[in-house]
Amino acid sequence: MKKNLLFVGTMILLIFVTLLTACPPPPEETYLPGTVTITPAGPVSIGQELTANYDGGVNVSYQWRLNGSPINSATETTYTPDSAGTYTVIISATGYISKISNAVNVTESKTLVSIEVTTPPSKLRYELGEDFNPAGMIVKSVFNDGSKEPITGYNISGFSSDEAGVVVITVTYDGKETTLDVTILEAAEDIYTLEALTTYLNSFGSNTADDPIRVKVIMDDIILSNLVNVINNANRFVDLNLSESTSSRNGVLDNVFNNNFLVSINLPSDITSIANHAFLEHSSLTSVIIPDSVTTIGHQAFGHCSSLTSVTIGNGVTTIADYAFQSCSSLTSITIPDSVTTIGQSAFSGCSSLASVIIGNSVTSIGSGAFYNCSSLISVIIGNSVSSIGDSAFSGTSLTSVIIPDSVTSIGSGAFYNCSSLISVIIGNNVTSIGGSAFRDCSSLANVTIGNSVTTIGVRAFENCISLTSVTIPDSVTNIGSQAFSLCSSLTSVIIPDSVTSIGISAFSPCSSLASVTIGNSVTTIERNAFFACYNLTSVRFDRAGINIEYSAIQPVFFGDLHSKYIFGGIGTYTRDIGGEVWTKVD
Repeated sequence: MKKNLLFVGTMILLIFVTLLTACPPPPEETYLPGTVTITPAGPVSIGQELTANYDGGVNVSYQWRLNGSPINSATETTYTPDSAGTYTVIISATGYISKISNAVNVTESKTLVSIEVTTPPSKLRYELGEDFNPAGMIVKSVFNDGSKEPITGYNISGFSSDEAGVVVITVTYDGKETTLDVTILEAAEDIYTLEALTTYLNSFGSNTADDPIRVKVIMDDIILSNLVNVINNANRFVDLNLSESTSSRNGVLDNVFNNNFLVSINLPSDITSIANHAFLEHSSLTSVIIPDSVTTIGHQAFGHCSSLTSVTIGNGVTTIADYAFQSCSSLTSITIPDSVTTIGQSAFSGCSSLASVIIGNSVTSIGSGAFYNCSSLISVIIGNSVSSIGDSAFSGTSLTSVIIPDSVTSIGSGAFYNCSSLISVIIGNNVTSIGGSAFRDCSSLANVTIGNSVTTIGVRAFENCISLTSVTIPDSVTNIGSQAFSLCSSLTSVIIPDSVTSIGISAFSPCSSLASVTIGNSVTTIERNAFFACYNLTSVRFDRAGINIEYSAIQPVFFGDLHSKYIFGGIGTYTRDIGGEVWTKVD
């Protein structure tokens, strides 16, 4: 019986061995090298061609997908969407595991449905005979998907200042139109003595800031304190024109206007300096005209003038001091003339309605926090003499695009921090340093061009820029700071140029979409956690052996065993499967 059982067992074993020999296991598959991406990455409309780009050097086939399902006959490297949805492409090759691309959202083609004036011009009140001034006006196109975009090249018609009253201006663009109301003022009463001013003001009943009494005082060496007393005693709101008067203040306008009855003022033509706090907290002041004779606007000169909507800065002003227009919450636009060289710290901070800024071509420095928390600011033109942009200068604004001219050499810490609407940035070719947190939390930032003189990308410079899909680091950069690109969850590939010597702590951790990295031949140190938690990172190229990769069991530089594989393998490309911990040197 035992012999029979032994015989049967032997036969079963022979049959099993025979089957194994006849049916060998399938060849082991490896993950496709390289990456596959779709361009453009977005935004894309129906009818706009998409292109699949594969850089792995393997002959692959393509299958386009819409919302996860294969598209019939869509097997070329290009595809033109004919419906809205999420598009991807899968590449495959014999003996390899397939790889999927980034997702691209395709929307309905945008159609212009209307236009609107989103920010009125700075000047809405005109004297008889004046020409229309559109400075500060922002017109936007409105599309069928609800999006809006600033436009230029629109036409303006209907303005006339021949008669006093409300004039309706028509703005037209591409067959669409909108309207804007402006006011032509009655001629101001000419006043030659303070006695005459007293009589004239008292001839009116009580009024409001919406209906001020317009007067033009024409006097030489006027004692401004006496003028202010007349206005205060009359208890009337006044639109005051002193452009043809001279003062007795030796060119300095201090805080003599200690009242809230001024609605508008055109300053005397011999004033050279507006002193600190001159109009601080004048809550009724809506309009100021600063003559060309003025060279300096002092500290908090117009701070917290909550009703100020219009400021004309004369062409002689050279300095706008710290906090000069801080928290002027009704100011919608400002044009800084070419005469100005310095914009002080927090000069316009907290101007929550400020939507448009033009910075003249003589400004050399934009102070720290100059436009901080100007939450409505969507447009800024930076003059071509600016050399430094201060810390937090534009932090918390609604800018959508920024061009930093070649004159700029440094961008301060937090300069554009938390600009959540910022989509595009061009950094000029003379910028040498990008400060810490300079573009941190710019959640819409998708396109960045870094100039070819930048040597340092500061700590957290682009942290949490979740829409950034690619970045070209120029070969001038030597240091990438800690957390410089941390939490850039859409970043798919990075090439560290040969100029870089060090990559800081958590520089790219965690970039959840990062698939490939090339590390240049000058890198000597990669600090801990630099690429940790980049779970989709499947290809790393080292162009130098002996890099000091800081070891940490808790916060390793790379996921898996790449650290140890590189120590023994040196220069080359290393790959792994997604989710795998084992890296393989492939060249």
